[in-house]
Amino acid sequence: MKYQLTAHEARVIGCLLEKQVTTPEKYPLSVNAVVTACNQKTNREPVMSLSESEVQALLDTLVKRHYLRTVSGFGNRVTKYEQRFCNSEFGDLKLSAGEVAVVTTLLLRGAQTPGELRSRAQRMYEFSDMAEVESVLEGLTTREDGPFVARLPREPGKRESRYMHLFCDDMDTLITTVEALAPLDDDGDLRARVEALEGEVAELKSAPRFAVTPSGRLKRGDKIAHWGGRLRQHCAESVAAGAGGGGKLDAASGPGRRVKRRRCGSAKPGGCHTLIPSMPWRHQCDAVFVHTSTASHYEVVNHLLNAGVHVCVDKPLADKLSEAETLVELAARRRLTLMVGFNRRFAPLYRELKGRLGEAASLRMDKHRSDSVGNDLRFTLLDDYLHVVDTALWLADGQARLRGGALKITPQGEMLYAEHQFSSPRLQVTTSMHRRGRQPARVGAGGHGWRAICRQRDARMAGGVRSWRGPAPGCRLANHP
Repeated sequence: MKYQLTAHEARVIGCLLEKQVTTPEKYPLSVNAVVTACNQKTNREPVMSLSESEVQALLDTLVKRHYLRTVSGFGNRVTKYEQRFCNSEFGDLKLSAGEVAVVTTLLLRGAQTPGELRSRAQRMYEFSDMAEVESVLEGLTTREDGPFVARLPREPGKRESRYMHLFCDDMDTLITTVEALAPLDDDGDLRARVEALEGEVAELKSAPRFAVTPSGRLKRGDKIAHWGGRLRQHCAESVAAGAGGGGKLDAASGPGRRVKRRRCGSAKPGGCHTLIPSMPWRHQCDAVFVHTSTASHYEVVNHLLNAGVHVCVDKPLADKLSEAETLVELAARRRLTLMVGFNRRFAPLYRELKGRLGEAASLRMDKHRSDSVGNDLRFTLLDDYLHVVDTALWLADGQARLRGGALKITPQGEMLYAEHQFSSPRLQVTTSMHRRGRQPARVGAGGHGWRAICRQRDARMAGGVRSWRGPAPGCRLANHP
């Protein structure tokens, strides 16, 4: 080998190479600075304890061998040293910035894996990815004026092979040993799998990231930490549809392992976080889809906007107009998107029906519940029946106006039945909901010579478990003479 350094000489040269890049304002180095750098406790393997006299002897030897040179300016009584090991004006060894970073790190810390080199050399050079590190190592291994680096056999139980520099005086024997011990390059399949996984990770990172907050009410006195209700499957489907079928979906759950497993498992999200404040919203989500009770919206949306993420709210923006105005102003001030939408607008069957209503004369939407009276009138109107009205008006292109209606309320102030009539120049619209009805959700429309009926399965709750009855949902279009 052309370069035959002792371990101590390699440490001195490595220190000068490192400081030349990381602290150029303090370079060249005095003897004391070289001593400090050689005996540094961090980024050094092994840690050394060289005396000043030992370092001075090493510097003198390296100067004679033309690996270093002294620098002394006018009036400067302290001799300083700079490296001529590589990239000097008359030297033969020319290295790129990435190669300098790798060689320096190997001189200072011994044999390392590509992953370790990328992490430890980042103060000297920022590698774009592992492929660049491996390319630099390959180049140092196969250079015509080298080799300067050798790959060691992979140790049992290790995922990566380590690389070591070949600048020390006992390296010729080591190269022969390494070549004899090195197994055949049978890790091609592993490399291909790693590259495929890296590609998948890159694709996931580039995709939009969404989060869903679970449906339900906040408990009295609780902050955003504790949630009630369950994260519904159609919530996740709505967000996925809004993302064009792509993107990552996260869910937020209340405390407790069983609750967390039940809520998050029901929507099969990409991840689950126990508490809303624990989610690193700004770094992990591009947008959050809020599906909670209307009463909780102000607190939840305010928290998310202040966390710096875009928000889509399913149901009214807030319980009070003043709260809604505050949230709109906050979103504008933070330059964030704040949307109010209803998830049924993304449902394929409703979208299919909307495309058929151009010639319709009438539209009726019924959504009845089974033994589901136990909520006050305001909550039922704003958190359930409002979906029926919004969907019907959306199907009618928002042109229908309220003409009349009726509400039937229990003595306890709970809604039992609601029905309303709307009309537009071309369409008559009726909406209804019975909280003790047995009929599944249904939308019917009719025009001259045709009729369309879209049905959903009947959802019933028993013992806290939702069951579905009836045939698969779908639309039926019938033509009449």
